[in-house]
Parts: sequence; structure tokens; C-alpha cells
Amino acid sequence: GGLLTLTEHRRCVPEIIGFSNRVAYEPEGIRLIPVRQYGADRLEPVVPVFLRNGYTQGKSPNKINPVEVDAIVEQIEKCIADPRYDGLTFGVISLLGRAQAKAIERKLLERIEPEEWAARDLRCGDSADFQGAERNVMFLSMVVAIEPDKTVRALTPDIYVQRYNVAASRAKDQ
Repeated sequence: GGLLTLTEHRRCVPEIIGFSNRVAYEPEGIRLIPVRQYGADRLEPVVPVFLRNGYTQGKSPNKINPVEVDAIVEQIEKCIADPRYDGLTFGVISLLGRAQAKAIERKLLERIEPEEWAARDLRCGDSADFQGAERNVMFLSMVVAIEPDKTVRALTPDIYVQRYNVAASRAKDQ
């Protein structure tokens, strides 16, 4: 019956595990120490992207954000063409549900060659699909978009905090 608490984190660069510390661990009185080493030529760990013209369509749990689907697919194509990403693995996590992940996957399957898909160990899903898995680079799809006459509420209950923590901490490098 005892509780074993980890004190070190070996997968992620410090900025990524720092996010997990802030949202998931420190509120519980825990702080994970990042121990992963990295070189000066590393990727920028966190790259936020705001899509001003994003919108959602459909009803929960089948909401998708088509603008975000296109942006993520285009960014993955750019990363594949960029030598800094040679040999790195990719994953896509939709934070609101599987419909967005499936929409991204369908478009990627149309545009990414099967050999490249396999070489990148590319996978699309939600946080639960990546529990226990990791990739060098994770693309997180928020799905939600500000819409006229609609209220966007903060997703702060524990279930969402856990989803965000799992999603962010699947990335080793970016």
C-alpha cells in the first residue's frame, strides 16, 4: 500500500515538463526535476500557434475545427521537408475528442506517403491513445474556437488537466 512519487522526469526537455509541473504536479505539492540533456541545436520546445480564422463545426463529441486541421497538416508537411526534423517521430493529439484527430489523420493519409508515415511513426488520437507513448514532436489540437454569440468556458476540471498534462508530456523535443 504505499505511494511511490516520481521526482525526476527523463523524457521531456525542461520547458515541456515545466508546463506539466505548473498545471498538474505543483498543485499537488510535487515538482518533477527534468534530467534530460540536450544540445544547443535543439528545436524550440514550445511553439504556440493562434489561428485567428478558426471555427468549430458539428456538435460534441464530433466537433472539428477545419482551419486547425489544415494548419496542422501543413505544419507536419513543413516539418517533414525541414532537415532539422530528420529522423524524428510525430504525433497529433486532439484535446477535445477523436473527431478532430480522425479529420487530421484522413487529410494526412491523403498527403503523406506511407513510407514517410511509417518512418515518422505518425499517429493521431486523443490523450488516452498516447498514454504510455511518446514522440519527438507532438502537435496539440485545441479544436475550440471563439465564435460570435457563444461562450467559451475554461476546461479546468481535473479530467481536462490530466488530458493536457498527458498530451504535452508525450513530446520529447517539441
